[in-house]
Amino acid sequence: MSKSDRHTIASVTSEIGISAEHWPLLDELQLEPKLVPRFADSSCDIWPVLHTPTDQRLFIKRVAKQESPSPFWQVMGHLFEQHLADAIVGSDELSQLLKEFTATSAIEVPHCHQTAENEAYAFALFAELGGQVAENKNVFMIEQLAELLALLHQNEFAQVGRLQQETAGSLALFSEQNWRMRLMKLFYVMDVESIDIDTQQALIEQLDSIAIERVVPLMMDLRWDQLAVDNGSLSGIYDLDAFVAAPVEFDFVILEYLLDKIELERFISVYSAKSDMAVPALKNVRQVYRTVLYLMNVLGEEDYQRWMQQPHFFD
Repeated sequence: MSKSDRHTIASVTSEIGISAEHWPLLDELQLEPKLVPRFADSSCDIWPVLHTPTDQRLFIKRVAKQESPSPFWQVMGHLFEQHLADAIVGSDELSQLLKEFTATSAIEVPHCHQTAENEAYAFALFAELGGQVAENKNVFMIEQLAELLALLHQNEFAQVGRLQQETAGSLALFSEQNWRMRLMKLFYVMDVESIDIDTQQALIEQLDSIAIERVVPLMMDLRWDQLAVDNGSLSGIYDLDAFVAAPVEFDFVILEYLLDKIELERFISVYSAKSDMAVPALKNVRQVYRTVLYLMNVLGEEDYQRWMQQPHFFD
């Protein structure tokens, strides 16, 4: 990129919405043109930058604090008290925590150098990940994903919500009644025309059978396009924003959409070899948790009946 394509510090502060006085590191960065969002409903703006003292490639992620949340972030707020701006500001702590959990994995957790905020925006400065978006999966990538989730699932949290160091490793009991109330409130407040009132009532009646076996770190928007691939193997995780402490069953519910029967069998073989934890039963939570993921629009499906008809694999 030519020097003329890069912005002066004055134009940097004007474009991204924070001054070097409030974020001194900007004096060391050369800003490049803002990236086109990877997803149509993306809530973040991203600028590649060059850290001039070290010649290191980085990127700035920015989110507006007052922007109306997408359906995904509405659900994240209701269930986990996780809001996008707060997640961005907490990226440095979250990055370090996830690095500790996945230290033996070849899948890289992006390093967060710094965060900043003002009244209008939240910012995070990340190291640039190599590789490309994972568009096609192979057996080795499925095995890597199984190893990654096995590592994450070994870390138990005291309560559902934001990932925080002080709640990691605790086996304190979490109120299942509180979790059921959050789910019930979600089904009442989310205005979705495709879910009729009878279905909504049936879901609420199922909440009495919802139990929490384990609360673990997981990515609520787990999809292949959230992962980087390099030479046929998974090399990194693009976004940390949607990591929360949540019931472990959510990962297995979404896996029934991401993998076919043969792929799931291979996944479970590797997962079981890497972990002493049993695969959770889904029969009491599948309908409710599938509905949660539908409300979040994690895979873009707009037809509720078609979404719920996805074949079952786990018990």
